[in-house]
Amino acid sequence: MSPDAGKHRSPVDAVSPQSRACNHRKRKNPRLGMNAKITWEWAYHVRGMARLQLGEFDAAAQDFATAEASSPGTIAYRAKRILAQARSRVTGARG
Repeated sequence: MSPDAGKHRSPVDAVSPQSRACNHRKRKNPRLGMNAKITWEWAYHVRGMARLQLGEFDAAAQDFATAEASSPGTIAYRAKRILAQARSRVTGARG
């Protein structure tokens, strides 16, 4: 019997940390079988939108900056970052 028999292993444990990190410039991580945008660019965009709604403008600006860095051609991330920074200045640092 295998020494690992009976142990619960998450599918994530089977993937190396390097593959899990997944360089955001790659279109798809072949080991995970999904588009890297889901775990990088879009994730930061969605979190930035949530933080913007909660009034956490500094944190939202940071998330939009990260999304913008991963996809420099997407003007929406830049616009949202600038908006979050402006709201942060007007309402005071928060987030």
